[in-house]
Amino acid sequence: MSPSLRAAILSTTLLAVPFAEARAQSCIDAGTFPGADMGAKINAAAATIAADGCIAIPPGTHSGIATPVNLGTKRITLRGAGQAATRLLFTPAIGAPAISISQGGQPLQDVHRFELADFTIVNGSTTQDTISVAGVQGSPALVHNVAIHGGRHALAISNCNSNGFRDLTIYDPYFDGIYNDVTITGDNYFSNVTIISLTRLARAGVHMEATLNAGAGGGPYLSNVKVYGSFEYGFLLENSSGFRNDIYAFLTTSVADSDYTQGAMVFRNVRNVRITQSWAVNHNSGSGSAAWKFDNSGVAELSDSIAYSAGQGDVALVNGSSDIGISDSTLSGPVRHFYLDATTPPTRIHYDNLQLLSGTSALSNSASLLEQATALQSGVQSSGGFITGGLQLQSNSGRAHLLVEEKGTPAAARELAELRNNGGSVLILEDTTVPQRWAIGTQGNNLVIDNQANGAGPEFTFGPTGNFSAIGTKSFVHADPAAEGRFLRYVALEGPEVGVFTRGSARTEGGVAHVKLPGYFGRVVEPGTLTVQLTATGTAVSLFVVSKNESELVVRTATGEEAAFDYLVHGVRKSYRDFQVEGRDPADE
Repeated sequence: MSPSLRAAILSTTLLAVPFAEARAQSCIDAGTFPGADMGAKINAAAATIAADGCIAIPPGTHSGIATPVNLGTKRITLRGAGQAATRLLFTPAIGAPAISISQGGQPLQDVHRFELADFTIVNGSTTQDTISVAGVQGSPALVHNVAIHGGRHALAISNCNSNGFRDLTIYDPYFDGIYNDVTITGDNYFSNVTIISLTRLARAGVHMEATLNAGAGGGPYLSNVKVYGSFEYGFLLENSSGFRNDIYAFLTTSVADSDYTQGAMVFRNVRNVRITQSWAVNHNSGSGSAAWKFDNSGVAELSDSIAYSAGQGDVALVNGSSDIGISDSTLSGPVRHFYLDATTPPTRIHYDNLQLLSGTSALSNSASLLEQATALQSGVQSSGGFITGGLQLQSNSGRAHLLVEEKGTPAAARELAELRNNGGSVLILEDTTVPQRWAIGTQGNNLVIDNQANGAGPEFTFGPTGNFSAIGTKSFVHADPAAEGRFLRYVALEGPEVGVFTRGSARTEGGVAHVKLPGYFGRVVEPGTLTVQLTATGTAVSLFVVSKNESELVVRTATGEEAAFDYLVHGVRKSYRDFQVEGRDPADE
């Protein structure tokens, strides 16, 4: 559809024209023509029109219509006095669509004369369409301000291009509310359409079907189209040939919200679909019923939209669907946000800025979020919501699979991520190229890190009060300054107590030395736990400790001479006097 024609459709003023005004505009009054019913009268009026003209349907409820209206290829405007004022009631016995219109070979410069407007039509037939439009091109206000009840297809469109269908209300079709055959061309515009089925299970609210590639000029454009009630599909866009071909469909500000046995918005064997600012809600809990469902489909973009499914998943991708992009959208179903076919898994699935919400709780309704995905590219960003099941991200793009980033300037510290489990590990780290699998979790009141490959139990245990234990050694590694590329490894000294020490050098004067210990040492050592080692330096002298406490050592020489010496003082760390060497596994404490 050209930009200028689309602008014309959007700007067209579609107001009900009163019957008297329609007559003043040279419209023929169908009520003045002979005929058994209003259908026959309209046909009689149309027969008097050579090429183009206007027929006005008088106000009132015109019931018992058994004659289908066929306007043929004449450029005719058929107008009532308003949906409430003019009502056409067709009997179930009609053998053709209630109203048919076809452009045929008419020139495009007169397409504005094709128009059905301002009436209510009720079709009692379960096998015939209510309004059938074929071969019409370029009419910006083809069908508008019409209420359509019943019929096999309430509105059936084929081989039509660049037409406007606006301000329609469709009730209780027997098969499809709107059926549009887009095999040859289907660049039509649908706006402000509400489709409701309350009395029967119909197939689809909106059904766009191609049997081959859709026309390269563009496919259907749906704006503010809403489907409610009892349908198998809310929206069904498909290529019934079984091959994945182009349909070029665009949906914006459209809604499917009901209990759909197959899916709210379903795309089957099609490519080139764009959905924006729309709402797909499916309350059906069936295992094959989704909100957005792509079946052997691809090259689709979904943005600024909402999906909710109580069944298969908010987004279901089956039969090898690929090249699906979802951005700036919210997935809020209670079962799973994504269902990916395990038999023929999808590829090249792109996600950006998704909000993933659970139904009522972060931990309820847990289920597999993704099943056998072969490629999920980019990342999922959760904004204020919960992921209620597992999340698998697989990619060969070389980028981070999951990014959690706070870009604002928070007034106070906040958590970027929170992991919870009701037992066992909460995080697994694994390098698939080597047989190493690290598990991080809790055991009792402790945080534990376990290398599951060796089966020796947690290698590291962190207690709730800050205690740390390890099965192996505790060491530091230092680059060897004498050998480039090599390292020196020092291992921590171990013993059966929680020891602290201080050391230094001193000298006796007059055979005695008063050695002041650092104040910080006295603040961390248990009183009465000190031991002291003395080593004379420079000459062999006998030294001994006269007294000791947390702040001072008094040292003398045996014969009173002067002497230099080194000292080493050990003690027990404060609050650890009763440390137990023998006991249970620290991870169980």
